[in-house]
Amino acid sequence: EVIEDQRQLFPHHRKEIILDVPSDASVDGDEEVLLVLLRNLLANSFQHAASSALRIEWRTHSGSHLRFVEHGDVAPEWSDGPPAGS
Repeated sequence: EVIEDQRQLFPHHRKEIILDVPSDASVDGDEEVLLVLLRNLLANSFQHAASSALRIEWRTHSGSHLRFVEHGDVAPEWSDGPPAGS
């Protein structure tokens, strides 16, 4: 649902999104806060790395982790990592 929302907001981007998240994955937390977080991460990916593929991974090493991994070109201002203070 969140991914489709972002595709509608950025219809000119043909971003490939690869989901590697089991159907039974769950997170404890405020649903609205988690949705805002996911929307922001996806929007950043669409805006700053539109031509790269995005892999969303669920990992359970030392606890559960949701990772967003970009594959390909990213915006020039991020080529050396995020700005200081980010």
